[in-house]
Amino acid sequence: MAEIDGFGQTRFNVRDSVNSSNNVFVGITELNDKYSIYGNGVYATDSGFTELMFSSFFSLEGEFLSEQQFSKEFGFWNMRNNSGNTYVNNLVQYCSLGQTYDENTESAAGFIANFNEEGDTISVILYHSPYLEEYGEDFIAPIAIAPSMNDDNSFFVSTNIYKEGTQTDCWIQRMTPEGESLWSYFYATDANPESCKTLIPKNDGGLIGLLRDTDVDLILIELDAEGNEVNTFETGLTFSINDALWSSENSLVGAGVGLSEDGFISGRVVKLDEEANIVWDTIIGLGQAQSFQNQFYKIVHSGDGNYVAGGTKKEFIPEEEITEQSGTARSQGWLVKIDDEGIVIWDRKYHFIDTPADTHTLNDLK
Repeated sequence: MAEIDGFGQTRFNVRDSVNSSNNVFVGITELNDKYSIYGNGVYATDSGFTELMFSSFFSLEGEFLSEQQFSKEFGFWNMRNNSGNTYVNNLVQYCSLGQTYDENTESAAGFIANFNEEGDTISVILYHSPYLEEYGEDFIAPIAIAPSMNDDNSFFVSTNIYKEGTQTDCWIQRMTPEGESLWSYFYATDANPESCKTLIPKNDGGLIGLLRDTDVDLILIELDAEGNEVNTFETGLTFSINDALWSSENSLVGAGVGLSEDGFISGRVVKLDEEANIVWDTIIGLGQAQSFQNQFYKIVHSGDGNYVAGGTKKEFIPEEEITEQSGTARSQGWLVKIDDEGIVIWDRKYHFIDTPADTHTLNDLK
């Protein structure tokens, strides 16, 4: 497909119904000879509706190969966006995380599901809110996972947890492959919400986290390999950074949302040094009054030393193109390439259909 009016070329464009409704692909893992694309869906049962988790396999050319579905007799599996990590440790091929219901404790639980390249389940780790026994609160929402650079196959997990009085707190753990917590770090103030969507491993076994605190907006935390807080810096940024990666040993590049020139929210790509000073801050596109319509969810290195950020973008349809079927606005997948100076190289949009209710989002990139 040739590029037309800012819309991007595609090599293939495949839809998969998964034989259920309300299907959303939330992550993609590139395996040796195929892609595993996983997500959530809903199907009807005699007793109501059940949420399921699924993994669909496609060849490198986009040909559908097979599919596996995971459902529970009671409760649900619900995966989180950006939850896939190929080789999170040396024992599994890829993993997903999310929230479920634990029949044994009759409470909500976070889960980490580990798979091999054929989609077979190797193990499922369940863990619960640390506030469950004391406060009876079982709200738990794992939102990020990353391998550690330690030699024990451990990994980092970031989770939102609810505690009466402080609302949503941030909980970061370093876990063994068996699910044992080696240490816990809590960021808990009176602010609400507090969440850390981005975990960046360090070579010394520690990590960098970009954490949203509504009292001070976005802060950068540095933890050592034992979970001790080494540094905390206020970035001066508002809103959220949804994903980040190392630009060099001493700087990182993140993608998320910020305020555009018209005062509304739009996509942001920002570069920070190791003390959270802003090297450059690029707001891309005009914002929309609808909160969080335009933003990036994922950023990756491109092969030429630049970056590609993906997310969602909403634009109003020109009056002459509006039809009864299209509505007045178009929700599109959004892909932007940006160089290491913060300059946009190209800006592309993707969508299947135009209807008043359609939503197109790029949740994950590899």
